[in-house]
Amino acid sequence: MSDRLAPVIYIDCQIRGHEYSEAVENPESQLVGLTGSGALTAVLNHLENPTGMRDVRQSVIIFQQTNSRTGTTEKFLSPVISKDDVTLSFYLDRQQHATLYVDKSNRALYYFDLDFLNA
Repeated sequence: MSDRLAPVIYIDCQIRGHEYSEAVENPESQLVGLTGSGALTAVLNHLENPTGMRDVRQSVIIFQQTNSRTGTTEKFLSPVISKDDVTLSFYLDRQQHATLYVDKSNRALYYFDLDFLNA
């Protein structure tokens, strides 16, 4: 059974971003068999990025609060979000809050409701 906490207000959160590059598997093989506009787009993308590397930008939301029953500080981390920290900040600024659901019997089990990021 979960307990809904008061909405997590954006101003009370930290956003941590992480960026890295990764190799795209066999970029030339993505060009084989394509026709029409898909082929043109693939060729242009390949010319723009012939190394087969792509940049990955991800973020997490960190929310801390004092547990009123125990007096300890609890830290809640969102799942990894496929948005850079600046973009995520804009989404949260527009939304103003996110809802956090925490299991009453095991506070280590929680869920950030971040459906507004998919809109």
